[in-house]
Amino acid sequence: MEKLRKSETNTANKKLDVLLSEFRIYKETNEEKLSEILKELNGIKESQTFFEHKYEEMKAKMDENEKVVQEVLEENKKLRENVKKLTETTKETEQGLNDLEQYSRRECLEFKGLPQEKDESTDDLVIAVCKKSGVNIKKQDISISHRLQKVGNNRPTIIAKFLTRRVTNEIYDNRRKLHQENRKTKSVEAKLYINESLTATNRKLFVQCLEFKKENNFKYIWTRNGKTFLRKDDGEKVHRINNQKELDSMKRM
Repeated sequence: MEKLRKSETNTANKKLDVLLSEFRIYKETNEEKLSEILKELNGIKESQTFFEHKYEEMKAKMDENEKVVQEVLEENKKLRENVKKLTETTKETEQGLNDLEQYSRRECLEFKGLPQEKDESTDDLVIAVCKKSGVNIKKQDISISHRLQKVGNNRPTIIAKFLTRRVTNEIYDNRRKLHQENRKTKSVEAKLYINESLTATNRKLFVQCLEFKKENNFKYIWTRNGKTFLRKDDGEKVHRINNQKELDSMKRM
């Protein structure tokens, strides 16, 4: 029995020696590879750490840029609001100046269709046209009158300023009698008209309304105190046009 145990012990020791020998050989063979793998893993770890730092830096910059962008957007919003307010204020100011200029013309009327004569008296011509419309005035009723410079194909025009609003209104309200005479006259050059003296802004709007009248078969167009009025036909609604926006809304009707 003792010899058997010694034999088994010797066999086990030999196997152990073989395993130890094989381990030493494996270790020597793979130690260099393991070292390279460890170096590579360390490199990857270092690279990962580097990229993490770079990511944090980039994220911080992006957060900072986003903050700047938000500030710029807020500033732009305020600027747009200011521009809108300034635009509205400018429009209100322009409208106010236009209304003031129109008010200064409240005693002025324009007489269209009077051919220019040599050594003419524009006062006498105005008096003659008023007489045709059924209103008798005197030179004392006229503050000043003169020819307006002819522009393009515009008809010859005399502008007259009267001393009182009463006289101005009486002449303007009786202009319809001239319209009746114009219907009897075939010659365009012979037709006479009395119009309010409009500011450049109101005149431009009136011309646009006149085009709208023709395009949409409206029967009537006229002005009163610088404002333009349109009516489709007798008995229908009167449309007062104060600005381009209101005319545009009429076009969409």
